[in-house]
Amino acid sequence: MTKIPGINSPLDVLVGDDIDVYRSRLEDAEGDILTIAALTGARRHNRRRFVRSSSGEPVQLFGVDPAGDGTVVTGIIADIGERSARCVLPVGAYVAGDVVQVRLAVGAGFVETTAEVVSTRRQKDSLGVDVVVAYDLAEQEAGTIRRHVFEQQQAERRRRQLFG
Repeated sequence: MTKIPGINSPLDVLVGDDIDVYRSRLEDAEGDILTIAALTGARRHNRRRFVRSSSGEPVQLFGVDPAGDGTVVTGIIADIGERSARCVLPVGAYVAGDVVQVRLAVGAGFVETTAEVVSTRRQKDSLGVDVVVAYDLAEQEAGTIRRHVFEQQQAERRRRQLFG
């Protein structure tokens, strides 16, 4: 039998064939019947729906930093896809829910867009902070990232073939 989380525990609810994940919470559990709170309008993107790749290229986040002076925070892209990116920043300048301008280095160019900070987490083994941002891109920019991811995957396959 599957262990049921406690009442008021947060839940991720998968809805339909579109692989959209919504936040909710458990209100009641009786036998095989679970009662959950109404789904929130905020949708979390399921990153498995889109191809992703590690990058290591530069990223800049523009927004209001803790000092309030609009400083640009520069870091690296740890993982990128057409709907989100995980960035490593040297400081914890943002929190979940912040809206930021993101400038992602993608191949020889850049993709710039407005994004929402989905999560932040201090890295255990360094002074950096993982910041996940989600965005909705126009098809042209999404295609640019898809091509970049494909090129990264091809290069990684070639490295593995050459060096085992």
